Amino acid sequence: EATRFTIETARVVSLNLESVAPSGSSAAKKQSAIMYMLARHALMSRCRIEEEILDTVPEKYREYYLERMKLLGPEVKIFSYDEFHRTSGIEGFCNQIERDIREGRKYNTQTLIFSQDPDDYSDIMVEFSTTQFILGAGGDRVSGTDRGVQLARRFGLSESDLRIIDRLRGPTKEGAMAFMIAKTKEGNCKMLVYNTIGASERWALETNAWNRALRDRVVSRL
Repeated sequence: EATRFTIETARVVSLNLESVAPSGSSAAKKQSAIMYMLARHALMSRCRIEEEILDTVPEKYREYYLERMKLLGPEVKIFSYDEFHRTSGIEGFCNQIERDIREGRKYNTQTLIFSQDPDDYSDIMVEFSTTQFILGAGGDRVSGTDRGVQLARRFGLSESDLRIIDRLRGPTKEGAMAFMIAKTKEGNCKMLVYNTIGASERWALETNAWNRALRDRVVSRL
């Protein structure tokens, strides 16, 4: 029997493509492109229902799709892509993401992209994004370095901005530091910000391998 996959009533969906999206050869990139586009279709097709399709829907299903349209219309849909460097070289998928960013307002969707390399973001992605967060430079100093030049070129940073980025450190009891670039109708804004969350959520979202192992051991004991 064919596998059935449906997320019709799900409010939050997470898809892990690590095992099906390899990198390296042209064949691997092609497979990754197919899997990324398939995952995007599985998520996006449940969040965009055009009024024009109602004419093609059988009568007994029409009321269902009409209710779905009323529900999805005003809701903000967020699509988040972690480890975006895995899409490097997959031109078709990156072009699709650029289009999603350009047309997101029309469908009330937001696209979030995360990567460690500034060059993973295209000029269009940077130009049309409304908010950018720089969480650090891997513990290395960027002011006056080639890495700093790379960051400055990609995000339009000044030397003063780079010196602030040099101060960024990992999460502490005060919160997680970040350098924010926000584009508003009144102009652009750059500032050092803190993301403050409770201790339980901080541990739940911990990315350090040693801390994750400690957390999991404590949880298993409790």
